[in-house]
Amino acid sequence: MIGIITAATQSGCILGYDLGDKKSKDQRIKILDSEGVFIDVRDIIRLNRNWTDQATKREFKKLAREVANDLSEQFDGQAEINDNVIKTTGHIALSFSPLDREKLTNALKVKIAREYMERMGIVDTQWVLTEHFDTNAPHIHIAYNRVKFDGAVVDSKNERYRSQKISH
Repeated sequence: MIGIITAATQSGCILGYDLGDKKSKDQRIKILDSEGVFIDVRDIIRLNRNWTDQATKREFKKLAREVANDLSEQFDGQAEINDNVIKTTGHIALSFSPLDREKLTNALKVKIAREYMERMGIVDTQWVLTEHFDTNAPHIHIAYNRVKFDGAVVDSKNERYRSQKISH
C-alpha cells in the first residue's frame, strides 16, 4: 500500500475530485464510508451505480457536484471553529497492488482506511472515504477535515514519514 498525502485551503476541490465531479475518464466512484457528515443515502446509491452513456454522465456530474458542494459546506462550517488553520482539508490516496484486487472487499478497504487514519491521528473529525476505478491499481481516497470536532488540528508534522511507516 502506498499513501499520497495533500492538503488544500478549499474543501470543495478535494471533495469534488473524490466524488467524481472533476473526473473525465472513468465516471465510476463508490462512497464506502464517512463520519461526521450527512450524506443522503439515496445520493450514495445513485453515485455508486455504474454511469455509462453521455446523458447519464452529465447526470452523474451534476449529482456529484451537488453532493460535493453540500459536503464542502459541512467541512467549511466545521473548519470555522479554528480560524488559524489555512489548509483545512486533508486528502490521502491509498493505492494497492493490482494483484490484491480480488482480496480487497469493501469491508477490508474500510477497515484498512480506518486503521490507517487512527494511526495517522485523523480521529474525531469529519471524513469521507471513496473508491475510484480509473486506474489499473485499486485505490481509495480519504478526504478529511483537519479541524477536529473540538477545534484542535490534525497534526501534519512528518505525516509523509508516518504514512510511509504505516504503509509498509
